[in-house]
Parts: sequence; structure tokens; C-alpha cells
Amino acid sequence: MVVGNIKESADVVVVGAGPGGYVAAIKLAQMGKDVKLVEENKVGGVCLNDGCIPSKSLIHVADNFKEIKELESIDQDLEIDAGALQNWKEEVVNKLTSGVKMLENRNGVEIIEGRAKLTNEKELHINTEEASKTLKFNECVLATGSKPVEIPGMEFSKEGIISSKEALKLDEIPDELLVIGGGYIGMELGTVYQKLGSDVTVLEASDRILSVMNEEASKVVKKRAEELGMKIVTGEKAESSELKDGKRVVKTNFSSYSADKVLVSVGRTPRTENIGIEKTGIEKTEGGFIRTDETMETTSEGIYAIGDVAGHPMLAHKAMHEGRVAAKTIAGETSFATRQAMPSVLYTDPEIASTGMSEREAEEKGIETVTGKFPMGANGRAMTMDYKEGFVKLVADKENKTLIGATVCSPEASEIISELSLGIEMGCLVEDLAMTVHPHPSISEAVMEAAEEIVGEPVHKYKH
Repeated sequence: MVVGNIKESADVVVVGAGPGGYVAAIKLAQMGKDVKLVEENKVGGVCLNDGCIPSKSLIHVADNFKEIKELESIDQDLEIDAGALQNWKEEVVNKLTSGVKMLENRNGVEIIEGRAKLTNEKELHINTEEASKTLKFNECVLATGSKPVEIPGMEFSKEGIISSKEALKLDEIPDELLVIGGGYIGMELGTVYQKLGSDVTVLEASDRILSVMNEEASKVVKKRAEELGMKIVTGEKAESSELKDGKRVVKTNFSSYSADKVLVSVGRTPRTENIGIEKTGIEKTEGGFIRTDETMETTSEGIYAIGDVAGHPMLAHKAMHEGRVAAKTIAGETSFATRQAMPSVLYTDPEIASTGMSEREAEEKGIETVTGKFPMGANGRAMTMDYKEGFVKLVADKENKTLIGATVCSPEASEIISELSLGIEMGCLVEDLAMTVHPHPSISEAVMEAAEEIVGEPVHKYKH
């Protein structure tokens, strides 16, 4: 029951307790600010509760389950206990979200459970279960995140149609799963359920899956997915759906497909509605994101926006970085969100990670490039893991041989890409990477080998 209206104030209010918001709140408190953190759902946001963490938990189990099933010495009648899997995943999520709450409390951040809406540029209204609050502030950080895009006629409220959130909570493995959208979410979760026993079909409207990533890397993932038994259909757009004989039938511009569950993963859109930005001087971009400068301040003085709501790429670590930048700026320090390298990782099979500029992006900036590439088929560690596909590719400025970009398509690519991001940020020469001793056998050796090719000294790759 909502009773009365309580009036409170704070130096800074942070709206949204996802990766960007909870980090901003902690940093602000550490720098002496009186901070209130408002969250209408769960601390940790989509990432900890319905995205990054639960999906990687499922990926980990699916990978191990598939490996064990393929061992000839193991009984092949193994089955996955979906209920037990969900319980374990929730334990992981709860540990992390509890940890975030503890950090907020110990740093003196007050967490308010409720929905916040700006009423002007220095005040917002919060509806909680106990009361209605009016909160005055000096500065505000908007970290409201994003939500899945719905396809007209295939809304998530319809039976059999699910978003990534529901896909992460299935207590039964569907016999047939249709995935609409061959982006990173669709391919990650589609691969999970294929490994856990579903018959998975992926529908992608464009001419290839993972269209925003390196084309060669997307081909490697497609080949692996098909080896696992997934059906990849490109160039077909889902247009309508209906329930028929207990299954959801989806019609495209060319054909029709039926499945027990249909996962719609065609992108995400920023959460800017019903947060009161129209009551302020906040402007939005053409893409619907909140416009910010390099300090993450919006066009309304004293109000900042970070994470998914502030623009692409929609990445948790990008949100965390922007949260730190906004916090430092509010506290009077000089800080900017501009970076030479923002790593991006797809937890597909194999993983794809990229950072810095691609050859095309460098060309658009007038930079002539030279590349070095080393295949996983010649990497000892990858071979011991039975990976014959994949590669490390480095992009360097041809004039001075500085590292400006990289793509890694391999197992554990997510653990390797940070070395390359650091190299780009430090302006390292490719020769620095070639001369850095890498452990053997390791996937990271391929970084050294690719660098050696650029400097003209390849050892484990024949130089024509």
C-alpha cells in the first residue's frame, strides 16, 4: 500500500542498479557523496539476473555436458536435469546479487526499491510498496538499461513466444526450439539448448549470422553450429505466427517452421519511456538513445546517462566504465569515456572477441593497415581441445606498426582479448607482442605468432 508522500534529498541519485548504476553508486559513495540507488526490479539489473551471468552459467554446463556425452568411456544415456540446472544457476546469481547489495551497504549507499520518474531537472518521484517519495538531488545518473525488441504478432505475452529472459529460466529442455535472430543472444542460447538436447533452428533475416562481427569468424561459428546439429537459415524474415496442435508455427517470407518454443532475439532497445526525461532538457539521438557528451552528461545539466540507455555498444563492461566516468566527473575529477579499445565478446562456440578497429574501420579513417593471422589448427593448445577452426588476427598501422585492432575466434577468446585491448590503449608496437614470451601450450601463443607474421618473423607458419 502506498501511503502519503515522503520528501527526501541526496547529493546524487542513481536510477537503475545494473552494472553501470551499481558501480556508479559505489564510486560516488567512495568519493564522499551521499548516494541513493533506485531499482524497480532486482539489484544487478539484466546482466546479473537475466543476461550475462545466468547465460554464461548455462553455457558452462552445456559445454561440459556435450563433452562428457562425446567421451566413449562414459555411459551415453546421460540426461540433463533441467530443474537442478536452474537451481544451480540461481545460486550463482543470488551470490553475486547479494555481493552487490553488501558492497552498496558497506559503502553507505541507500538502496530504494521502487520505480523512479523525473519530475524536473532536480527532482524525481519514486513509487515504492510502502510509500510515495519525492527525492531532490544535485546530480542524477540514469542507468535504466534496455529491453528486448518485440516483433509485431509475436509478442512475449503469447504462448510459446519467449525472450532471452524466459529462455534462461526454462525448467524443461524443449524438444524443438526456433530462434528468430542470429545475433549473439540467439546464437549463444541456441547453442546452449542444442547441446542440452533440443533440435534448434535459427532464422536470420540478413545473409549471415553474427553480421556485426568479423565475417570469417562468423563462418567458423556457423560451421561449428551445424556440426552440433543446428539448422541455420539465413535470408528469411519471420512475419507471423500461430498456435497449431500445441506448437508455435512461424511463417517467413519463404517457408514456415514449428517448434515447442520460439525465442525472439532480434535486438534490444533503450529504456527511455516513463522515466520523465520529457520533463527535463534531455535530448535523444536518432537511434532513441539519450544523448551524452564524453563525460556522460546529458543535455540537461547535472543529469548523466550511462550504459545501454546511452548508446551502443550495449555491453556490461562498457556500462561499468561509463559509471566510473560519470561518478568521477560528478565528484570533480577529470574523466572521459573515450577509449581506443572497447572489447566485445560473443560466448558462442568457439568464442569470438574483438577490440579496436577492423581493417574497414581503419580504412574509413584513412589508415593504411597490415595484418597478421595465425590459425587455431596450428595451435597446440587448441588441438588438445579438439578445435581445428578459428584464428587470431591482428590489425596494425602499416606506417608505424602500432597495434590498432584484433579479432580472436577460439576457445577462451574472452580471456585473451584483454591483452590486445591493453596493447591498443598503450599504443604498443606489434613487435612488442612478438617479443613478449607467451606460455606454451596456450591459446594466447597465437597472439605472438600473428604478431610475428606482421614483423616478418613467423616460426610456426610457412612464409611464402
